[in-house]
Amino acid sequence: MFEYGPDGKTLAPSAKNPTDYHGTRVVRVIAAKQDNIGVEGFAPTSEIIAIRQVSTWSSSIILAFQVAKLMKADVINCSWVLPLLSGITSLVIENVASASNAPIIVVSAGNSGKKACEVNHLSALSSVVVIGAINKNGNVAEFSNYGQCVDYYAPSSIASTSLNGYVNFGGTSSSAAIVSGVVAQLKACGVEYPLTKLTMVENILPAHVVNKNNIKSVTLIRSKGSEINEH
Repeated sequence: MFEYGPDGKTLAPSAKNPTDYHGTRVVRVIAAKQDNIGVEGFAPTSEIIAIRQVSTWSSSIILAFQVAKLMKADVINCSWVLPLLSGITSLVIENVASASNAPIIVVSAGNSGKKACEVNHLSALSSVVVIGAINKNGNVAEFSNYGQCVDYYAPSSIASTSLNGYVNFGGTSSSAAIVSGVVAQLKACGVEYPLTKLTMVENILPAHVVNKNNIKSVTLIRSKGSEINEH
């Protein structure tokens, strides 16, 4: 539908370096078309608002979210982390989340193997949905950030596009992309409260039922809420 680069305030921004294709891989997971040739996205009928957000400048991030709001985005994917988050940026994101079309902001927890609240300040916002990664055994992946700020866990390995065909796309970026695609498809199907339906989707698990498998004791928590138990 629309392309924009907040850093340079340009329309139709082009890729500048290999890391730019991270966004392309995220979009493929969400919305690759049904063409019987390549892999298919989770929400193949979705329309894409492509915002090339590369820097962590507050001014650029604010502009990116404002563009998403003006375009009335239903799902906003943030497959990236922010080690620092200004107060004004937080207020802008909260404002976008409260828009009349009720957009859902999906954020990746990050890949440091640490508590998400401490290393990804974007994850601490109450208005976003934070996604960590699980391995094939259903436990938190060793690299995935975890803890109180994570809401759901999803698989972290999926085929995606690259310059030369297809590659395996992993990390919490792909986990967040999977959830973004599922939510977008649920919205497209008219589901009024898509987040309440996430646990009906295979391999998408609420945080309080997932164990961190590389520590001996773990506190299970409700998403951004009270503790349940320890074991």
